[in-house]
Amino acid sequence: MGYWGFKIFQSDHAYDLIEEINADPGLKLYFFDDEAAEVAAKDALNNGLLGRLVAKYEFDLEKSCSGRDHKIVLLTALAMETGAILSDNLRAKVKSMNQKLGVPDVAREQMRVAIEEYVSGQPYNSDSPGLHEQMVLNTG
Repeated sequence: MGYWGFKIFQSDHAYDLIEEINADPGLKLYFFDDEAAEVAAKDALNNGLLGRLVAKYEFDLEKSCSGRDHKIVLLTALAMETGAILSDNLRAKVKSMNQKLGVPDVAREQMRVAIEEYVSGQPYNSDSPGLHEQMVLNTG
């Protein structure tokens, strides 16, 4: 299908990368079944998972540089949705990566604003409806 909107989580490619991210720790970091699963994800991210995944993705030679960067940007967006703690180093890295991503301008701007506004430890609503939510919004 491609894109159904122009925001950060509104493409098949983003969903494919999110599925890869969810598979790595064997723990959902998006599409939570309940609040307990979201809390477990936040705790895992804060207890080193976020840093380990970023390090892993930085050296993933199976992906192009832009693919690695996109995966790290999406991982960071997912972490912000849970309210995980972001280091200043990660913020700076993602801010730089985000400027070069081959995504719609709306998604790039959405992430730029999120990185600037985000308060570590507080869940951030990306306002990026999934396919079904976007269809409902589009049809009234």
